[in-house]
Amino acid sequence: MKVLVTGASGRIGANIVARLLKEGMSVIAAVRPRSKRIGKLAALQGDIQVVECDLTDRAGLAALSAGAEAIVHNGAHLGAGGPLMQFDVTLGSTVTLLESARDRADLKRFVQISSSIVYEGPTVRDEPQTEDEADYRITSGPYGAAKISTESWCCMFHARFGVPTTALRLPFVICGKEILEPSPEASIFGLQGQIGRMEGRSDAQSFVNEAKSAIETGAGLVAPLNEDGTAHLRHWCDVRDAVEGVWLALTKDEATGEAFNIMSRPMDFGEAAETLSDLTGLTVARLKHPDQYRYRFGLEKAGRLLGYSPRYDGRTIVTDAYRHWNGQDIGVIAT
Repeated sequence: MKVLVTGASGRIGANIVARLLKEGMSVIAAVRPRSKRIGKLAALQGDIQVVECDLTDRAGLAALSAGAEAIVHNGAHLGAGGPLMQFDVTLGSTVTLLESARDRADLKRFVQISSSIVYEGPTVRDEPQTEDEADYRITSGPYGAAKISTESWCCMFHARFGVPTTALRLPFVICGKEILEPSPEASIFGLQGQIGRMEGRSDAQSFVNEAKSAIETGAGLVAPLNEDGTAHLRHWCDVRDAVEGVWLALTKDEATGEAFNIMSRPMDFGEAAETLSDLTGLTVARLKHPDQYRYRFGLEKAGRLLGYSPRYDGRTIVTDAYRHWNGQDIGVIAT
């Protein structure tokens, strides 16, 4: 099967391309013109065609999709720019590709990479957030509004024209050593890293002062705590789990016409920090944090229909990130 992958030089896209090639697929890898990341695709072996194509180039996108039996639309606008940029790039490219697929009886799947940003709700909740809770009344910004709109267009093209669409809702995606950069102490798990993120916030001064005191006593890492004393629990995704979700969406008939949450296991930041402590010898300080996080997404639907079962959690993600940071191959292509 020949698959068109947009956004192919990014964190998620490059790893999707690598998995497809490993599975024996042919890949049309669409990348942004003059992308500085295109070199990461050069080392991949297999039937791959790398093509520069701007996501606003309707004719170019349509021509690329005409040669594919499946489409993974991962490209989107992530940088600076207002509502019109999101409309033109993120939403416009989706509609262009859907329209090009409308009369394609041979198209096996159209996988839209969406985002957990389609959910707007509290960051502390007891029940997992399920697919039926997505809300079109997005207030977080243009990116979220564009992402929920792409799903609506996918639903319409599936219902009206039979395009075999699937939407995958990904959260923040982690790719190897990136989560520990520039160093464990300055990362999101490090006291220095958290001070850098929190300093200047009026509601975070107490946390910053305590973090600086912890450094003076020899600590290097932090387990951020909610007001009730529990460690932050956040639901992110290792890129390898994300790629597995894409593969299942491409190959399982049950994926057609559906939207799925695709995440790793929830990350307990206390466990993650202790794991990093075991690896580095750095001491962990447990500090009350101004932000409150205890949430997770429901994966029952993806498990039931796709057979999706995440492999990674906070401990394994941090362990592999540390191995990757030390130069070991963990099977990912870094940004």
